[in-house]
Amino acid sequence: MAFPNESSQEQEELCRESWPILLNLPPLLGPTVPTIGHRFFIHSPSTILKLGTNDGEGIMTALAHSILGLCVPCVICVITVSSRASDASMPTPAKQGLILTRQPGTPLVKLWPSLTALQCEAVKAKLCDLLVHMRARHFTYYSCPKRELYLLFSEFGTEMHAYCASCLEWDNSRIRALHISAPDTEQAVTLE
Repeated sequence: MAFPNESSQEQEELCRESWPILLNLPPLLGPTVPTIGHRFFIHSPSTILKLGTNDGEGIMTALAHSILGLCVPCVICVITVSSRASDASMPTPAKQGLILTRQPGTPLVKLWPSLTALQCEAVKAKLCDLLVHMRARHFTYYSCPKRELYLLFSEFGTEMHAYCASCLEWDNSRIRALHISAPDTEQAVTLE
C-alpha cells in the first residue's frame, strides 16, 4: 500500500552535500522566524537553509512530507558544514543543516485579531504543546533503543517484533502480517 503523496525521497537516500565553510547567505528574518535555536538563511528564492539540525531530522521531515504532503516542507538536501576555526589545533564540530522548500504563510500576529476567543485558546494550547514537545529529550533513533525487538506482553505470552526504520519497512511488515493472519490470499489482498 502506498500513501497518496509518497515520494521517492522516502524510498531513496536523501541528497547529501558537504560544505567546507558556511556560505555567506542572508539570514531569513521576519515576525514568524524564531531568533533562538535553529538558524534560518535564504538559500534561493524558493528554498531556505535550516542550520542546527540533528541526524534524523532530514529523514523524518522527508517522511512527514511524503505522508502529509505540502503542509510539510520538502527536503532538497542534507548538508554538513565542517567549519574550521582560524586556529587549526582547535577544530570546531561540524554543523548539520537542511535545505528545504519555502512555505508561504501569514504571520500569527496578523491573524490573531480575526480569531474568536475559542480559536485563540485552541491556538495557545497547540503552541504550548509544541513548546513542551520541542523541549523534550530528542533521541537519536526512530525505533527501539539499540535496535532491540519490540516486546508485546499479553495473556497469551510475549510476542517479539522487529523494529521498522522507515515507513516502507513498516508498511511491508504490516502486509506480511496480513498475509499470515488472513485465511486466504484474496482476503489479504483486499485488506491491503
